[in-house]
Amino acid sequence: MKELTLLLRVLFTAILRVILPAAFEAAKDATRDRAEDAQPQPELRTRLQDRVRSRWGRAGAAGALVLCALMLAGCGTRTIYIEFMQSFA
Repeated sequence: MKELTLLLRVLFTAILRVILPAAFEAAKDATRDRAEDAQPQPELRTRLQDRVRSRWGRAGAAGALVLCALMLAGCGTRTIYIEFMQSFA
């Protein structure tokens, strides 16, 4: 039993010595470049806006607004009135 515990401890330590440095390097690489650091791309923005407008037009924006309003209205609370006093009469 002692040998098994020692073997597991050695394996666990070896795995952690390999995985932890790799995880730290991956985390360091992930924080290096961010979207905020990128240069603005006005051409891309204009091209994408034109594509959305050509597919959806103004009706798309109005439809999305109506859809959101319907969803919010459906998720609202509803009050149910129960005739409480008649049950005791």
